[in-house]
Amino acid sequence: MDIPVVLSHKTAWLFLHAPNRNRLRRILASRPIFKPGTKASALASRLRDVLSACGIPRDKLEKIDVLVSFAAERSNSPDFRSHALGRLLEGNLVEPVCPGVLVVRPELCFIQATVWMEPLEALEFGFELCGRYESVAPLGKKGYRERPPLTTPADIRAVAKRLPRLPGSHKAILALARIRSGSRSPMETAVALSILCSQKDGGLGCFDIEMNRRIPIPADMRRFFSFDHIEIDLFLPSANAGIEYDGSYHAELKRRTHDMDRSSALSMLGIPIRTISAQHLSSQLAFHRALNAVAQLLGIAPPASAAFQRRQNELRLSLIRNWS
Repeated sequence: MDIPVVLSHKTAWLFLHAPNRNRLRRILASRPIFKPGTKASALASRLRDVLSACGIPRDKLEKIDVLVSFAAERSNSPDFRSHALGRLLEGNLVEPVCPGVLVVRPELCFIQATVWMEPLEALEFGFELCGRYESVAPLGKKGYRERPPLTTPADIRAVAKRLPRLPGSHKAILALARIRSGSRSPMETAVALSILCSQKDGGLGCFDIEMNRRIPIPADMRRFFSFDHIEIDLFLPSANAGIEYDGSYHAELKRRTHDMDRSSALSMLGIPIRTISAQHLSSQLAFHRALNAVAQLLGIAPPASAAFQRRQNELRLSLIRNWS
C-alpha cells in the first residue's frame, strides 16, 4: 500500500473525537511509524496501534477508511476500505497525523459524513465541528469535552462548492442551512435543532437563530453591572429575543447573583428570554410546551395535530439519545 496513508470517512470521524490525538501528534511529529514498502497488513496493524493510543477503541478499527486520488489506487487489502476522491488530492484537504499518515480536514470529513450519517446525526456533527465542544459518543461513551471550533459553515461550504461532484457535497450544502457556529454543548445544539429542523421532522422550521450572540451593555448602564456584555445561548434576531439552556439542578450563590443581574440587564435592554432546561428535554409534554412558548416568541404557529406532536417527541428522543 502506498504511503502516505490518508485517513478518511468513519476513521477520520473517529480520529476527530479521539482524546489523545493532539498529544500523540506532538510525540510522533518527527517519528515515522513505518517505512515505504511496508506490507498492507503490517501497516494496518501499526495504524491500529497508533489510533488506539489516540483513544479510539480497537473494535472500531477492524477496517480502516483511507482516501486515494483515483479508483485505480484503491487497496485490495481486507484491512482497508478505500475511497476514491476522483481527482488529485490537494494539500489543503488534509492535515498531518505523523510522518506517513494524513487525515482529511474537518471540512472534507463533514462532506463525507453526510453520505453515511442519518440527516439529524450529520446536523449534530456539523454543529460540533463549528462549535466549542466534541461529543465522546462516537467512542462509545457519554458526555462531551470542550475545545475550540475546528471549522466554520463558510469553510465547509467553500470546500463543497470546490468539489461539486464529490458524493456528499450537495447534501452538505443543504445541511449547512441549518448549522450554526458557536454552540458550547450538545444540549445547546439540541435546543437549536429543535427549532431549526423542519416541521415534517418535528422541529419548528425556523432558521432565525444565532448561537451565543454577544450583546454589549450600553455605557450608560454599565454602572449597574459587573460585566460589559452578555452572551445569549440562542438569539432570535427577528424577535429580538433569546433562549437559554439551563442544565444545572442547583446553582451556587455567586452564580445565582450573576444570573439575576444578567436577567435584569436583559430586561433593561428589552430582550425577552425563554429558558429551556434538561427537565424540559426529558419530558414529551414539557418539551412540547417549551417549544410552543418559543414559537410564540417567533410569531409562528406550529401544527397542533397529534401527528406533529409524535414527530416532535421522536425528534426530542433522537436529540437526547447520547446524553448521560
